[in-house]
Formats: sequence, C-alpha cells, structure tokens
Amino acid sequence: MSAIAEITAESFERQILRSECPVLVAVCAQGSHTNQSLLTLLETWIPEPCGWIKVVWVNATKSPEIRQRCGVLSTPGVALFSRGEVWYQFTGEPSRRELDDLLAQTTLLTQTPASS
Repeated sequence: MSAIAEITAESFERQILRSECPVLVAVCAQGSHTNQSLLTLLETWIPEPCGWIKVVWVNATKSPEIRQRCGVLSTPGVALFSRGEVWYQFTGEPSRRELDDLLAQTTLLTQTPASS
C-alpha cells in the first residue's frame, strides 16, 4: 500500500513506545482513497531519513487497538509519539503546512531532556 513501513500490534511497543526518536503514526483504513492520499502526502513530505523522526502507518481495520492507543477516533488520522506517549493527534488529513508546523515543533521534542 505504501513505501512507509506498516506497524502491527506485535511491533507497536518496539517501534513506537520504545523508539529513541519521535514517531509520526498515520492511522489509515486500507483501500480508502482519503487514507491513501494521506500516505502519499507523507511519502512526499518526510524528510530524507534523518534519524530524528520516524514515520509509520497502521491499518486501523486490522489493528483497531493501535488506533485506540493513538487516540485517533476515525480514519485517516495521525498521532505523534515521543518517549512512548502521545504528544499530538489529529483526525482527518492534515495539510502540508500543518505537517511542516508539526515537524518544526517535533525538533523541540528531540532537544528536551526526558523527565524522570
């Protein structure tokens, strides 16, 4: 469906909750034109692999428990995780400008020390 890696319930903890860098999760329903449009936008938007943000997607139909953990009520949607917690969530298809603003704010997450 996409060049962006798909996560599953089995890989969620390792890929998202234990990630050393922020993770943007696209929550999509496979086969939906709107959802495919979000993935296409993300594929053209993501910076070259830079090591400080990861972008993945989840099939909400196959893994509804991940959609719930992301706090996304319907598809498409996005959730940004940092240090295992949802930092931002959005239901609907964000614009490129919204993604750019989110990316700018995400750089702050990588600079903030983890709280104890």
